[in-house]
Amino acid sequence: MWLFGKKNNDIAKEQKSSVETVSEQSIEEMCLKIAEMISGNDKCVMTELKESYANPQAYIAKYHEHLSGDYMLEENEMEAYVSDKWWLMTDLLEIKEYVCKRDWKDELEDFLYFLSETKRAVSENIRLDELDLPFSEEGDIPEWSALIDKELTNKNLAVGNIETESDEYTVFLCAVDVLERLEKCAGAMNHKITFAKKA
Repeated sequence: MWLFGKKNNDIAKEQKSSVETVSEQSIEEMCLKIAEMISGNDKCVMTELKESYANPQAYIAKYHEHLSGDYMLEENEMEAYVSDKWWLMTDLLEIKEYVCKRDWKDELEDFLYFLSETKRAVSENIRLDELDLPFSEEGDIPEWSALIDKELTNKNLAVGNIETESDEYTVFLCAVDVLERLEKCAGAMNHKITFAKKA
């Protein structure tokens, strides 16, 4: 059947296309909101993330060595990774040192050191490797994060984790109330940001 010169299935295709466009746009907006909260609205991060979403090829050109070296991506794989807005947001936040990626079987000393090197920890003058806490060398990131959260209660800070569907943790220090909002924002996109002690 035709309607105003168009078949019903043509109209359905247009509507579907419109929904996908809106959905893609809302994902981008939500990722920008998350990056803003984690980086404390760092203008450099926000500008570069917006530019990278608009032109993923520029991101590949700028961080080619990082993508091929750290991720061991082939040329034909880079575009697929960088076109994933969630992945790109997380990667840029790591490059800018707001988050750090740690293996699930990370050594305690390395975990404490690299988390202490993130920008929020540095700005708060927090040296996690100098805290006198009952860390167990045989423990794991959720266990260590729970101890850190308890220690930083007076600063209203906690260790957050961005899930990346890998065997890594992507951790960062964050205000507790902000982390709770991040959980909701990520959940709205079927992604997960949570307290690292719950990860």
